[in-house]
Amino acid sequence: MDGEPFLALAVQANNSSNYPEMLETVWPVVNRVHANTLLMPIAWEQVEPVEGQFDFNFLDRLVAEARAHDKRLVLLWYGAFKNTAPAYAPSWVKADGLRFPRMRRQDGSAHYALSPHGAATMAADARAFAMVMRHLAEIDRQHTVVMVQVENETGSYRLARDHADGPKSVFEQPIPEQLAEGLGIARQTWVEAFGSRAEQFFMSWYMARYVEGVTLAGQAEWIFRSWSMRRWVMPSPMREGM
Repeated sequence: MDGEPFLALAVQANNSSNYPEMLETVWPVVNRVHANTLLMPIAWEQVEPVEGQFDFNFLDRLVAEARAHDKRLVLLWYGAFKNTAPAYAPSWVKADGLRFPRMRRQDGSAHYALSPHGAATMAADARAFAMVMRHLAEIDRQHTVVMVQVENETGSYRLARDHADGPKSVFEQPIPEQLAEGLGIARQTWVEAFGSRAEQFFMSWYMARYVEGVTLAGQAEWIFRSWSMRRWVMPSPMREGM
């Protein structure tokens, strides 16, 4: 950071401490343990409480107070997954099981976890995260935020994979070519490739692709916005030579 190696001596706030009222109790603890970095959740539900309407008041205050206390930040994006559950997703996501499907058990009943196969879920999650990263690029040119974690403890308890019709059909098909090439194995079905661990590999692959999709959306927005702002404020080489 700032051209020098940086050792993050970090502490993490409680999962539900991501509100302005809690910060006055957080900073004294950070100082007391001589930490230089704070890990703080940023929840999808607080950023986009109403679909398409974004609220960055907490992020603004968090970054400003971190600078005032001479601390760095690691943001934890709690999107569709936090300890496998959608607890920190907006109510408009949790209430619409058709648009944002839950994983399905073998008997067809809904599981608690959102499905990583839900295209609309990933699109909405990625859009919200991209807006966070766009805003961060605008307010944090000093790089107070040194790292961002995308999602948290993904997966599901008591259900290895999604048994809905779409994911079930995908599970019966050969593994993705990219995966086969990466592992250096023949392209065959999941069961043929991974035997008794087929469901675990299947879930891991598609969950990773979900997180990757959200991550790339945020990364692209941050890079583009950061580049645009540098281009706007930096003097042109042609002008410097005149």
